[in-house]
Amino acid sequence: MNDICSNISALRRPKILLRAARTLSANLPAQKYSGKIVPLEAARTRQNNIQQMLEFEERLDQMRREGNAEYSAQQHVTALARLINQLQRHELQRCAA
Repeated sequence: MNDICSNISALRRPKILLRAARTLSANLPAQKYSGKIVPLEAARTRQNNIQQMLEFEERLDQMRREGNAEYSAQQHVTALARLINQLQRHELQRCAA
């Protein structure tokens, strides 16, 4: 869990990206994007699930920073919103502070 907390606290994203993700997260059913944005396996633990979502979001952020033509802001916002939902569901908000 400490690895996840340190990864979350190290996130540095543009404010507009985070605002959009928080807004979407507030209006998003918790399970809506579970398999669409980040492929999930049924037997995965919560910690592994969150860690995989963090890794996926980091890849998206790297694409954003590099100016990769395949980067999708919509996908990035949705991935961040999904991550926020997971953190809220599993009461890991203390990590995000």
